[in-house]
Amino acid sequence: MRFVNARRHYSIDFFMTSQLSIVIVGYGSIGQRHYRNLLALGYAPVVYDPDAQKVAASGATMLAAFDAQSLQGIDVVFICSPTHLHLKHAIIAARAGAHIFLEKPLSHTMRGVRALVALVGHKKLITMVGCNMRFHPCLQFMQQYVFGGKLLFQTETSDVLGLETKMVIDKTGNVGIGNTSPTYKLD
Repeated sequence: MRFVNARRHYSIDFFMTSQLSIVIVGYGSIGQRHYRNLLALGYAPVVYDPDAQKVAASGATMLAAFDAQSLQGIDVVFICSPTHLHLKHAIIAARAGAHIFLEKPLSHTMRGVRALVALVGHKKLITMVGCNMRFHPCLQFMQQYVFGGKLLFQTETSDVLGLETKMVIDKTGNVGIGNTSPTYKLD
């Protein structure tokens, strides 16, 4: 299996070595779950969280600071911090040249997303927003439906209950409302 990103190719072997250096930023329940899973897979992740006592109490190795200098030589950063810090942490990781696994949602705002996309593209980094629902059969069907040419048109976006949505009408006349937030946008 090969992963391709901006003309740079990675074999699956690149990601499957326990020699991969990994930092987890944010050590709440999701960060702790990633930590346990990575340990079980044979990796030795290092954790950054402002609550040093929480990390120390767990026995995890802690990174003293989360900045480009501290991340030199790190292969992958798992971003599990609070949502309002996701873009800030992702940009720091990208500037350091680390591949990024970012927990959903990407951000609480679209401000700064284009800069992150440009930066990871320029550095040819692999990034993924962790949304296990993208593998759910219902969402895979919707993706095939939308990208399979069955979509007739979309109306203008609007803000419904704080979510950016679009009304969608398909070729058979079915009407639906879709969430276009960074969390649930179809690939």
